[in-house]
Amino acid sequence: MISASTRAAAVLGHPVRHSLSPVMHNSALSYLGLDAVYLALDPGPCLGDSVRTLVRCGFLGFNITIPFKEAALTSVDWLDPAARMLHCVNVIRYVDGALEGYNTDVYGVQQSLKEADIEVGGRRVLILGAGGAARAAAYACCKAGARQVVVVNRNRHRAEQLSGLIADWGAESSACALKWPLQVEADLFINASTLGLTFHQDVSPHAGAVLDMVYSPGNTQLVRSCRKRGIPCVSGLSVLLWQGVEAFSLLFGAPAPVDVMRQALDRATGGDAW
Repeated sequence: MISASTRAAAVLGHPVRHSLSPVMHNSALSYLGLDAVYLALDPGPCLGDSVRTLVRCGFLGFNITIPFKEAALTSVDWLDPAARMLHCVNVIRYVDGALEGYNTDVYGVQQSLKEADIEVGGRRVLILGAGGAARAAAYACCKAGARQVVVVNRNRHRAEQLSGLIADWGAESSACALKWPLQVEADLFINASTLGLTFHQDVSPHAGAVLDMVYSPGNTQLVRSCRKRGIPCVSGLSVLLWQGVEAFSLLFGAPAPVDVMRQALDRATGGDAW
């Protein structure tokens, strides 16, 4: 029961009504018996002073989603190494009068690939997208020992910027502008684009495996199409779960009940979105 002493956290995004984070986190809070609630809030197209305003209202912290992961950098007083390196924040917590920024998307990608037994070391990876999710995916692949990471994006300049970072992280890299139809030849193809690949008929993935960081009930068209062809796929729901596991511990100071969170996502999606 919510009372005057109930603490709150939230996911901030625009739009955010589709988010499954409240389902996942509130199930975990209920299971652990913690006096807290997790909400989904849309501050409008600009993040502005929303973080500090909500903290003054008593919020413990936030998950940050599209389109605020880069804008949130200016809302914090301290960054963890991953967030600083990626210039991207997806968790903010309020501790001892200061706002701390974290990136748990890297962990989400790492754990998702590990759980699916997808090997990255020594492999060629192609990433569609150059935003915050793409940077997290690229960094996770570099940490896992990827041989080469190719970046494809609508904006070639942004693709080149990410390619430069990848080279600094120790992998061969190149960048190119997105052209249709997209020909994918890689050991691992990662969709980190908000385009969502609803245009999957324009994608020819000749890939050993696919990670789609977008999630939707019943799975995305990309995942369904690739699975029909026998290509191992990981859905964005897995990334959502594992980044949420680390975020839960940061926000609420307790180990996340992974199975409870997974079951909550199963119920919310009908169990067919993994």
